[in-house]
Amino acid sequence: MATVRAAVCRRLGDPAGVAADGPALELEEVPRRALQPSELRIRVAAAGVNFADVLQLQGRYQEKPSLPYVPGSEVSGEVLEVGVSVYGLRIGDTVCAVVPTGGFAAECVADVRSCWRLPAGLDVTRAAGLPIAFGTAHVALSERARLQAGQSVLILGAGGGVGLAAVRVAKLMGARVVAVAGGGAKGAAV
Repeated sequence: MATVRAAVCRRLGDPAGVAADGPALELEEVPRRALQPSELRIRVAAAGVNFADVLQLQGRYQEKPSLPYVPGSEVSGEVLEVGVSVYGLRIGDTVCAVVPTGGFAAECVADVRSCWRLPAGLDVTRAAGLPIAFGTAHVALSERARLQAGQSVLILGAGGGVGLAAVRVAKLMGARVVAVAGGGAKGAAV
């Protein structure tokens, strides 16, 4: 059976610390799972680390995968294999993707509906951090706030990942943006 190297969570705890009974994450070989028709396999070049990932490792997130599991919810990399129903993406494409779990591995499986081809020249490492921050900003502004071109929007926390994405998305939507950040380096980033 083929295996893949992955960071496996066997117990909940602080991912940054080491408990008396060992770390919350350990590198292991895990079975490589078969693709469903609408899935593709990605050779992971980079994985984003989100607040949700940390909360999930601590057992404090609303979605609680069964132990053991491989954390990681957003990745970028090269498509290695495609399911029989996948269209629009092919082997060799560079993509970023959102996955429910499994991103902290050498390879992961993603549904094609949660994958986006990266344009040539976009840094694959930076691209790993795009899907969740920009997806959250887009849903918040377009679907929840129903922001329209010409309207003004106040973005609090504009120096963080989602805040910076919200500033960019709002500008692309044609809105006038007022951004508030925590000063210093965060304020300069906006």
